[in-house]
Amino acid sequence: AGLAGLGTGFTPAGDDFLLGAIYSLWAWAPESSALVLSGAIADAGAPRTTTVSAAYLRVGAVGAAGMDWHHLVEAWAAGDEAASAAAVNRLCRIGHTSGADALAGFALGVESFVQS
Repeated sequence: AGLAGLGTGFTPAGDDFLLGAIYSLWAWAPESSALVLSGAIADAGAPRTTTVSAAYLRVGAVGAAGMDWHHLVEAWAAGDEAASAAAVNRLCRIGHTSGADALAGFALGVESFVQS
């Protein structure tokens, strides 16, 4: 909840980070766990941020993500470094810093799964 609304713009950086963390849950956790945990993140964050950002958190919490996110996860699963890099580059071009901020949240989430 402390990250929600942190920053400026339609989707503040803290929200983008949270969205990336939500995507990591959907990429690595069992679906039932991803649904519960990402829902809790969205429920905590949505009331503290912009209308646009709250909508992104809520749809992310039910597993919705853009194709570039799907391409990234598929490339990682296949061990395809070139496709992974291409997906990361595309994601980094989203918004002023939204894609990069979401990737940071995604990377931290993935790291927590890999370390456990």
